[in-house]
Amino acid sequence: MTLSHEERITGVALLTSDGRMVALPGPHRHHHLYAVSALLGIDPDHEGHESGFTTTAGRFVGREEGVGIATAARQLIRKTEPPTQLFSEDLW
Repeated sequence: MTLSHEERITGVALLTSDGRMVALPGPHRHHHLYAVSALLGIDPDHEGHESGFTTTAGRFVGREEGVGIATAARQLIRKTEPPTQLFSEDLW
């Protein structure tokens, strides 16, 4: 048996314009993350914030990079539009 050490998507994340990251593990969705962000005093709709995902490598990745990682790791349970971006609904 061969163990795979490929990078996988682990949760949803918001990277703020000042470099802070707010993250929740799957199966949370971005709307859960926005509620937590609001409680922390972070406006999730602020210009410059980016919604994305966390990975097993401890990285923040945007929706475009995330779709490639999730596809390679065979994590997709469905694919919503647009095909070039990852959404939590695609994963769990």
